[in-house]
Amino acid sequence: TIMELNKEQRLGHKALILFTLQRSAIPAIIFILSIILLANKTGIANALDKLLGSAKITTAGGAQNVVPILGLGMLVASFLAAAIGALVAWLDYFNYKFALDDYALKIRRGILSKKEIEIPYRQIQDINIDRSLWFRFLGVSRIAILTAGQEEEPEIGEADAQLVILDKAEAESIKEELLKRANVEMVVNAERKMKI
Repeated sequence: TIMELNKEQRLGHKALILFTLQRSAIPAIIFILSIILLANKTGIANALDKLLGSAKITTAGGAQNVVPILGLGMLVASFLAAAIGALVAWLDYFNYKFALDDYALKIRRGILSKKEIEIPYRQIQDINIDRSLWFRFLGVSRIAILTAGQEEEPEIGEADAQLVILDKAEAESIKEELLKRANVEMVVNAERKMKI
């Protein structure tokens, strides 16, 4: 992948999938469990009646009436939570953009509160690529950028800037391009200082 100057880019499509999984996985699991609960309401109600023994639920029919209400409530709540999570993931993905201009890497992200990060190439000291086991399985990477002024190598979550989810080949290409531009900037700055 060749990076185009001054052209905003989005993270890959795998990022949208991972953003959605991060935001909607737990509600989706609860949704599936509530369907199972509703499908097996008689067996679960009987198990609850046996478990409670003498302290049966004092409604007509015991646990038979409580299980469908509980299952339906879980079904609706988890569906809404999964739908809201997917919407937030979609908005997060479409509002996360980055670009390489003549002098800096620019990252813009955020839904309600926009955050813009601009890192001049001359300040880039190192670029780390993280590929956890899950990321390796999916063929994606996370790029963490270390800038001048940081004392030690940061953890991935503590970097000055991150490109959170990129295809493996694209991450390597971006890292190579950023290091090349950082080295060119350093040489240009050194030449300027020597002329003064």
